Amino acid sequence: MNCQFCFTGRRGLLGNLSTAQIIEQPQPRPQQSQQAPPPITNLVFMGMGEPLHNPTAVFAAIDILAHRHGLAMSPSRVTLSTVGLLPQLQHFLDSSRGEGGRARVCLAVSIHAGTDELRGAIVPSNTRLSLPPAGFSPSNNTIRPLRAGRYVLFEYTLLRGVNDRPEDAAALLEATKDIECSFNLIMFNPFPGTLYSPSTPERLLAFQKVLWAAGRIVHVRLSKGDDGMAACGQLGDVG
Repeated sequence: MNCQFCFTGRRGLLGNLSTAQIIEQPQPRPQQSQQAPPPITNLVFMGMGEPLHNPTAVFAAIDILAHRHGLAMSPSRVTLSTVGLLPQLQHFLDSSRGEGGRARVCLAVSIHAGTDELRGAIVPSNTRLSLPPAGFSPSNNTIRPLRAGRYVLFEYTLLRGVNDRPEDAAALLEATKDIECSFNLIMFNPFPGTLYSPSTPERLLAFQKVLWAAGRIVHVRLSKGDDGMAACGQLGDVG
């Protein structure tokens, strides 16, 4: 997707996994220890790629994961995370209606900005999912598939001085006002050559307070593995 703050995403598309390769990942591996591995309780489609760039394999994998003759996972414990490609996102929502359709798994959208202009600057694929507040109106769902009645987790990477001001939080609330949602704030993990830097704890707290004041649930994803270029958004060939 070439998101400017993600070292991994800037590498471009290198290939897609098959349905079998996706399903293989949560399968238990042979253990040298006699102790059984802990069961997998939650599964997220995300990471080094965009799930909706590979919809056929991903949708088939979701069906197998949730089917009682497959891995029999509860759909509420499976999440598809996307930057928001259309029309793939519309197809995903239309086909996951529960009865007679695909399992209604959870949805997370990497939003990273509350205005179309700012999102377009840091997320190039924003040309496929723009964010004027009217776009999220239930009456306009033929243009923007996210609407009232569908719970969404919005993921937001905080970039110091770019999208982490209180007014940016207010814009985020405005853009998502018609959606039942919560927010996952992600601390930026720097990489060689980046123009961005992480937000300070003070700026993070100020941003959270604006969202809290509106009654929204806010999670914070702290950095893990960033000392070895192994954190979120850092995986890639550093040369």
